[in-house]
Amino acid sequence: MASFTWTFGGYKIFLVGSWDSWRSAHLLKNNEVKHLNLKPGLYEYKFRVDGVWTLNPDEPKISCQQGILNRLFRNNLQIKNNIIRVLPPGSPCVVVCLGEKLENDGNASQILIGRVEKAVEAAIRNNAVGIIFTGGKVSSLEHCSEAEVMKLYALQKGYPESQIILEDQALSLIHI
Repeated sequence: MASFTWTFGGYKIFLVGSWDSWRSAHLLKNNEVKHLNLKPGLYEYKFRVDGVWTLNPDEPKISCQQGILNRLFRNNLQIKNNIIRVLPPGSPCVVVCLGEKLENDGNASQILIGRVEKAVEAAIRNNAVGIIFTGGKVSSLEHCSEAEVMKLYALQKGYPESQIILEDQALSLIHI
């Protein structure tokens, strides 16, 4: 059972998400907990409060290729040995950090550095079993993949190498 709450005021509050391709709007009141029976997976969602699309500032966010920001909700997933496993609520989690184009000199951009820092913070805060860094070599001029550069930065931040998984083939993100 997945739970969602809006605690920031408003009169007409709706919860909408990717679990049903953004088709249904679930009405809720301020401070009410909305329970949805969702299959395990990663979902994006937003609230529509008094006619305005709004994000819960307390939840992780994700940006799709169109630049639209949504909140990200993980429902009972764990990745171990590169296999996604479904676990009961309260089980350990994994952090997925998406790549970002490297600078012309092959170094991490400020956006990418920020993502890695947030990923390391989230992994430590949530006692994650690891971080998956994604991103391939977008240009033939790049000597390392985005994932490899992120791993190096995470290691410099003191994150253990044994808890890092690289996915270094992806060149883009498909939003479904």
